Amino acid sequence: MKRRSYFLLLIVFLLLYSCTGNEEQVDYLPNADGNWWEYQYSDSLTMRLELSGIGTINSTEVQRLVWNDEGDINTDYLLKNEAEIILYTTPQSW
Repeated sequence: MKRRSYFLLLIVFLLLYSCTGNEEQVDYLPNADGNWWEYQYSDSLTMRLELSGIGTINSTEVQRLVWNDEGDINTDYLLKNEAEIILYTTPQSW
């Protein structure tokens, strides 16, 4: 399970830092509700990530990231601002 969590963090990191030195501000994470990504990390294992709604935690607006891992459904939270995107694995980690 931890290996897959590290894989998820690696994917988010690659999405965020794959292009640097660009003069024009471009949003590289299309975070519209309902967008989804599917990653295959072996011949038989895939991971699907889906943005599923916006909520509020501690008066801060966050977006739910629902992902499945070998049948287990997990929910993480994305906090996006002008400079960064922060991934919270539980609301208690605030």
